Amino acid sequence: MKIAVLLPHLRTGGIERGMLSLLQRWPDDSGLEVILILQSRKGDLLDHVPPHVQVLDLQGAKVVGGSKVLAYLLHREAVDLVWTATNAANVMALLAARRMGRRRAPRLVLGEHIPLQAFLDTRRFAPLRRAIMRQLYPDAVAITAPLQPILDEHRAMIGRRCPPCVVLPNPVVDAIATARPLPDRARHFVTLGRLSPEKGYDLAIQAFAELHKVQPDARLTLHGDGPERDRLQALIARLRLGDVVTLAGAVPDAQTAFRGADMLWCTSHVEGFGNVLVEAMAHGVPVASVNCPFGPAHLLAGGRGGLLCDTRNPEQLAQQIAAFAQDRVARETAQAEGFKIAAGYTKDSAVQAHVAFFQSLSDNSDGSDTVGS
Repeated sequence: MKIAVLLPHLRTGGIERGMLSLLQRWPDDSGLEVILILQSRKGDLLDHVPPHVQVLDLQGAKVVGGSKVLAYLLHREAVDLVWTATNAANVMALLAARRMGRRRAPRLVLGEHIPLQAFLDTRRFAPLRRAIMRQLYPDAVAITAPLQPILDEHRAMIGRRCPPCVVLPNPVVDAIATARPLPDRARHFVTLGRLSPEKGYDLAIQAFAELHKVQPDARLTLHGDGPERDRLQALIARLRLGDVVTLAGAVPDAQTAFRGADMLWCTSHVEGFGNVLVEAMAHGVPVASVNCPFGPAHLLAGGRGGLLCDTRNPEQLAQQIAAFAQDRVARETAQAEGFKIAAGYTKDSAVQAHVAFFQSLSDNSDGSDTVGS
């Protein structure tokens, strides 16, 4: 079976990195040939595409116009199945399939990675987008997501015509580290991710300002870059935290960010999954996270795998983190549980799950009775 992966681009992002991790480990003997179609052939991750994977370019075409070009490429390349990973790519692929007609069109597997309501809340013309999804998504043979709550939202919106829904694990870590000794009190706190509004790093800085009042030797390092950098730098200056809070910029890998870290903080408004939480747990770094939709509660096992905070109040958040920072036994317990959780998201195990899913579709020409619930 020939599968076309459709992505907007290959700029650094969680979805893009995850897809490349799968393609880099895709077994040659799987019976599944994979090609890559990009809406725009751009991004710093292009150099990481495996040499045997063909890359096709839609040359920046928008969703509606691009669906015509995509339909042509899918027919020319004799693609059997299209596998998408973003909402825009989903709609483009569905429109292309309709252009091709039911007998000529490949089957479609739609990937979703962001909580639906949180996604729609940030988009213009949300009612129209919702209507389009209700109309088109039933054409797919399956919808996949890394977490069940994301699928539940889509099933509730689409209703009885919803395709089968399948949870497929994100490929996050290469291996699980050995346990490292934890200090009596955590002093060095870190964040890791793009400096963008949805990550809520202003809350991290405000909470740290409160924590620093009772723990003067604490420091906070924010790893990553993005559009919020200047605003966050101004906030650090306004709170007079320049000596203890650092915007360290981008890092080549998670291991670099976690070197010397005593705890990872997550203060996002929404985390469809939360790869960085898994990366921290795999490295033995305890995690403290606000409880946002949907990743943290799932990945931290309701609080067993780390500190899960049901507040966005800086002072209350600081109090909870300070207590966790001083409780080595609680952090050691979370570390041990975190290793178990992270083991479910190794890159090799994720590849196995994805290959098995697509082989099940290959074995059944119409995709019925083979996937999801």
